[in-house]
Amino acid sequence: MKYSIPLFLFIIIASCKKEQLPPGTATLTVINAVADGVRLVTNFTGTDSIKYLNARSLTYSSSSRLIRYVGQQQVGFYKWPDTTSKDKPLFNLSLDLPVGSISTLVLTGTSTNPDTVFVRDQISYFPATDSSMEFSFANFSPGRNVRVRIKGSTATEAQLSYKTITSFKRYAVASTVADYVFEFVDETDRVVATYTTVGIRNAGAASALRWIQGSFTLALVGLPGATGTYAQKLIMINHAQFIGIN
Repeated sequence: MKYSIPLFLFIIIASCKKEQLPPGTATLTVINAVADGVRLVTNFTGTDSIKYLNARSLTYSSSSRLIRYVGQQQVGFYKWPDTTSKDKPLFNLSLDLPVGSISTLVLTGTSTNPDTVFVRDQISYFPATDSSMEFSFANFSPGRNVRVRIKGSTATEAQLSYKTITSFKRYAVASTVADYVFEFVDETDRVVATYTTVGIRNAGAASALRWIQGSFTLALVGLPGATGTYAQKLIMINHAQFIGIN
């Protein structure tokens, strides 16, 4: 099952075994997936002047967690190192961050054609005896449709057009289960990126425990056909790390 995500519309689930937010706060995770690799700085006064050296910085394919902002927030994202008074933000957004909410903002597109995806995360429930994990899959690589499969299987885990993210799907975590190798393949069946869940077979070890009852998103970023820094690759978003932490 998949959903296309226009700005501010898609809801996903995050894992339940996380810290609760402090009273009166909200968590916002910002991911820089702008496909030509610009570095961005964050301005929570929108377009008012900021001190660049003290502002939160986001390099390409990185993320940042913010928990000090609630309510209707005007936030601008500026290209580094634009520092003059005439600079305009690459993104200038109004975000609704209710108290206690957990949200993710993906900055995507390119620096000449910027785009966004806003996700309101919700907690999912894992029974105490449940040793599974869950994954969703996302495509933030402009202009390319992909599908997701597990290496060695002919089954399709997801079909992803640009700015699409799936609902979560459960996967077993046990000593009898081999590590999953997720492959993102293009329309020609060429593998463009892979991710391996290392350590699942080591039941009871820290490498396996990090997966149990976890909620993760695998997101494809980069530009089709690019090489080097901006080549297509996967980033793994661990939603457990984005709650109650700054």
